[in-house]
Parts: sequence; structure tokens; C-alpha cells
Amino acid sequence: MKKILCLSLFVLCFACKEQVEINPRVYLGNVSTQLGKDKMDRSLVTFDINDMEYVSMRAGNQYHFSMTRTLDTTTFKAQAFNGGFDYSENGILKNYGAQNIQVEKQLILLNRFMEIPQLFLNDNSAIITQKDEVIIDKKLYQVFHVKYSNLMPTDLISNYYLYVHTKDLTIDFIGYDFEPAADRLFFREIFNRRTVEGIVFEDYRTFRTKTNDVVLDSLPQLFMKNQLDLTAAFTPENVKVTLDN
Repeated sequence: MKKILCLSLFVLCFACKEQVEINPRVYLGNVSTQLGKDKMDRSLVTFDINDMEYVSMRAGNQYHFSMTRTLDTTTFKAQAFNGGFDYSENGILKNYGAQNIQVEKQLILLNRFMEIPQLFLNDNSAIITQKDEVIIDKKLYQVFHVKYSNLMPTDLISNYYLYVHTKDLTIDFIGYDFEPAADRLFFREIFNRRTVEGIVFEDYRTFRTKTNDVVLDSLPQLFMKNQLDLTAAFTPENVKVTLDN
């Protein structure tokens, strides 16, 4: 009788596991809608970070990102757009060099993070797989690995781990690699959410691994043990959104 009962429980548990199988793109599509990220492909977003003014425009597959900073009497402006980038001082274009390439990549990357997870949903080069659930700070998270099979010249990240709060459908943490620091991995903690025109915007803190012998799966554990170095913070202010309906 015990053998029959154990077998029945095994079959039941296996069946339950089958029922919770997730289609990653469908699940992240629901997360994107929950966060209003699906609206960003037809938006004009402006915000400030410290003394920098940012403008992010998206219209379908078209984009135009810029950041402007004024020091004394000089206004510096960097712009990234489909197929191009330019840098100017007081409206005068300057030569495009190695330093400009890094600024372009950083500008594009900053904006792409704001679009997650919508960024991945219609991208055929992004392979999305479900990982095992994890618990961070006593909260349960679904984990999704996004891997880019082919990187574009301006891409800096080939692997993302998205940690989705199972109850709230919010992405509270993101783990990722980063090309200029290939010997380290990064873990991003998201907080201070607010909604502007139906789109959720967040602040975040970015942490970096101390050594190079680390895998992405270990980042939550290292974070909980305070074994990551804080490297940066992102706190957009005066966020304004215009939607093209």
C-alpha cells in the first residue's frame, strides 16, 4: 500500500510540475504589459540624471537617444540614432573617435535597460529560457535567461538573467555580463518604482563581482551575503512621457 501511495504522490507531483511550465515569451509579455513597457515603442521620454539631460525617442524600429550637459559656457551633446552617432560642442560637430564609440554604446545601453523586458520579445536573436526558481530576501522569483546568439556592433551584453517577482510580476533584479569588463559579472537591484503615463520607471543600484571565477547563477547568493561591490546608481528625475497613440 505504501508503494502505491508513494507512486501516486510522485505522479501527482510530476503532473503539478507539468502544469506550471511557463512559455518564457508569453510570461515576459505579461510582465511587460504590467510595467507598461509595451508603450515605450511609441514614446518620447525625457529625464535628468545629475547635471545630464536625456531625451529618448522611439517610434517602432526607429530610435533617437541624446544626452546633453552644460559646463560653464560649453554645451556637450551626444546623440545615438538608427545607423549613426554624433557628438557636438556648442552645436559644432566633432570627430568620431574611440571615446565616442564607448559613449554611443553606453547611451544605447542605458535606454535599452529601460525597455526590459519588451526589448527581447520580438527579437529573434534573443534566446529566452526558464531557469529554476530562486528566493531572494524571502521572496520567490521566476528566473529567465536571455542569451543573444548574434551581437550587434553596439551591443555590450550577451547574457541577461531576469528575476521576476512571482506575485507582483515585477523585475526586481537583473544579472548580466558586460563586454568592457569581461572578467566580472554585474547584478542590478531595482527599486523606487513610479508610473508616468502608464509606464513604470525605476531607480537601480548596480553591483559587480569581486573576482572572475563567478557564474551568473551565483549572483543572488553573493548579493544576499553582501559579497558584491556597489559600482553605480541610476536615479532619473523629472521623468516626462509623451505617447504617440
